[in-house]
Amino acid sequence: MYLVRIVMIAIVMALWCRGSVEAQTWRGLRVAQESRCSQYSAADYSYPQSVEVSIINNLGGIWSPYTGRVFPNRWETEIEHIVARSEAHDSGLCATDVNERRQFSTDLLNLTLASRDINQEKSNKDAAEWQPILNKCWFANQVVLVRQKYNLTIDRREADKLDRVLGSCASTALVRGSASIVEGAESKGREHQLATTENDLPNGILGVWDTTDGAHVEVYERDNKYHGKFILFYDEPPAGGFDIKNPDQALRDRPLLGTDFILNFEFIDQKWKNGRIYNPENGKQYRADLELKDGVLKVRGWIWIRLLGRTVEWKRIS
Repeated sequence: MYLVRIVMIAIVMALWCRGSVEAQTWRGLRVAQESRCSQYSAADYSYPQSVEVSIINNLGGIWSPYTGRVFPNRWETEIEHIVARSEAHDSGLCATDVNERRQFSTDLLNLTLASRDINQEKSNKDAAEWQPILNKCWFANQVVLVRQKYNLTIDRREADKLDRVLGSCASTALVRGSASIVEGAESKGREHQLATTENDLPNGILGVWDTTDGAHVEVYERDNKYHGKFILFYDEPPAGGFDIKNPDQALRDRPLLGTDFILNFEFIDQKWKNGRIYNPENGKQYRADLELKDGVLKVRGWIWIRLLGRTVEWKRIS
C-alpha cells in the first residue's frame, strides 16, 4: 500500500511539473521577466540609414503602418524597430554577440516607419505598454514573429496583451489606412510616388518569403552578394529537417533551419543572377536567376539550359 502511494505521488508530481513547464511558454516563446545579463550599448545595435530604402520598398511607399500617415519625403520619417532594441537586449540578446545584435537591428522583419513623435512615444516600450492606432493585428503578429526568430523571452503581461489582440483578429495582414492623405505636404491631397520601384533596387529582394511549398526563407545581403536561408518549415521538412543528402559527409548532420541554400547571387539588369540554389532533397545545386515582379519573387532554376528550367513563385511575408 505504501509503495502504491509513492507511485501515485510521483505521477501527480510529474503531471504538475509538466503543466508548470507548459504554462511557462506561449506560442513557443519562453515566458520570463526581462533580465539585463550584460550592459546595453546602442552601438552594438547600430544600423545604416540606407536600410530605410528597403523599408520603403516593403511598405510600397513612405507611410507609417502605425497611423496610416503618408509622408511627402523620407526625411520626415524615422526608422522604427517593432521590438525595441533595448527590449530585445533584455529579452535574450544580452547573451549573444555583436553580430547577432547587428543582424537584429537591420532585420526587415522588425523594421517599419514612424513619425518622430510616434517613434519617441513608443520608444522602448513593449506591446503591453504601447499599441499602434492602426494595424494592431499586424503589429502583434510581427512582435511574435520577431521574438520567435531570435528566441527572445516574453513577459506575462505582454503575452496576455498579445493573446487578447490576436484572439480578436480575422487577419494579421498589413492594411494601408488613410494612404491618400499626405500630412505636412504643402500641396494638399498630393500622394507620394516613388522614383523607383523595388524591382529596380538591389535590396528589393531582402526580407522573408513563403516558398508556398512548406517553408519560409529569409534573403539577406553579405559582401554585395545575396543569399537565402531556411527560417521556418510549416510542413514536414525535407529529410526530417537535416541535410542528409549533402555531398559533403561532414555536413549531413546539420539542421536545415538556418542553412543557406540560395548562394552568391548578384544584381544585374534588374535580376539576381550568377548564383546557385541548393536542393536539400537531393543534395544538388542548380543554376538559377531571381526576378521580382509586383511583390512576387520568380525563381527559375535549371541544370544545363535555362529554357528547359522550371519557375516557381514566392510570396513576400515581410
